[in-house]
Amino acid sequence: MRMRAVGANLALLCAAACKETPASEDAAVATTRIEHVEQALARIVATCAEARGTVETRRKGQPQWDPAKVGATFRERDWVRTGPGGFARIRFSGGGFLELREGTTILVDTALSIESGSLVAITEPGANPIVVRSKDGSEARIVAAAGDAGAHLRLTASGPGLEIAVTKGSVNVVTGDGEQSIAAGEARDLAGRKISAPIKLIGFPRSLAPGVDARFLFAVDLKVAIAWKAVPQAARYRVQVSRDTQFESLVLDADAATTGVAFAPDAIGVYAWRVAAIDGSGRLGEFGFARRIYLEEEEPRDLLVSPPHGIKFGFAEKYPRIGFSWQSAGNTKNYKLVIRDGETTVATLATTNQRIEVSTLREGTYEWGVYAVRDNREVPIFLSPRMLTIRKQRVKAHTEKLWDDRR
Repeated sequence: MRMRAVGANLALLCAAACKETPASEDAAVATTRIEHVEQALARIVATCAEARGTVETRRKGQPQWDPAKVGATFRERDWVRTGPGGFARIRFSGGGFLELREGTTILVDTALSIESGSLVAITEPGANPIVVRSKDGSEARIVAAAGDAGAHLRLTASGPGLEIAVTKGSVNVVTGDGEQSIAAGEARDLAGRKISAPIKLIGFPRSLAPGVDARFLFAVDLKVAIAWKAVPQAARYRVQVSRDTQFESLVLDADAATTGVAFAPDAIGVYAWRVAAIDGSGRLGEFGFARRIYLEEEEPRDLLVSPPHGIKFGFAEKYPRIGFSWQSAGNTKNYKLVIRDGETTVATLATTNQRIEVSTLREGTYEWGVYAVRDNREVPIFLSPRMLTIRKQRVKAHTEKLWDDRR
């Protein structure tokens, strides 16, 4: 329907432009032009939905690389690459996305070929399959699994083959050998005209420092120490720091042999960092949860009042009612209290006051912090999250020991 509507509009334009020609010639010219436009539209494989930094394309049969901007169209045998600071999001005509980060080169064709680097592919329910081709010519069709709302894949050139890793959802991969599934946290290698057995991705490291939404006074020579917990069987780690939480504008993308690196920010602003483990075979695992770092122009102040860091709340029958309070952050009128259990947020409470009580926390250890909400932005008013622990007291009376012996 859409193509016929386009054709009808073009026919009217052609008729208006060619009204001095005989009617039969006018109709023939209009028809020819419509056919040419429809053929050109049909050859469009994908469109550039987002482009930042250095993003270039090399058209089929052309030697030079030209800048690719939002709205650019790609046809079969067109090349696309990202350079320094580059990021591109490409949408397929039949549905689905590709996200190209810095240092990636692909060939857009009936089958997608990755010459170098790694990209993220996103499947959509009901969309056409994403067809991929490894360097040795092996091909596979990738579709979201039945009932899946969409999956996130990491496609990485690996020698003559292609690694297909799933980080969210699940997919089915169809080759000449049949159909195989890949679940989240798994990978398969496409090579030799077949797909390998599933490989479990190595687990991600637990972030240690800086804490969640840590704040620092920016200085030209400042170095922020980033640390994480070791992962068994990890040979090394991949560390990324970005100017955004989607990790599209990377300022650091490096491997580390130890469980820590020093990051030197180059400007005031908000950064995000994350870490992934790499196993002994060189296969990258999943990235852990991202944390933000705030680099500020003025010396940051901790405005949290109570409870103090490290406090323990005991209870006998009823869970405790805990009051959280903080100082005023200038002329801020809206605040948000966030309470986490590890990397999981268990409570998010908005208020216009500087105190709020919570009675829904159960046994466990929690971290909490408060954010000033200004112009739809959330700015932390703490230097690092505070910790509190809730445990049930011993049943026996006449004891000074607060905790029971359970672990």
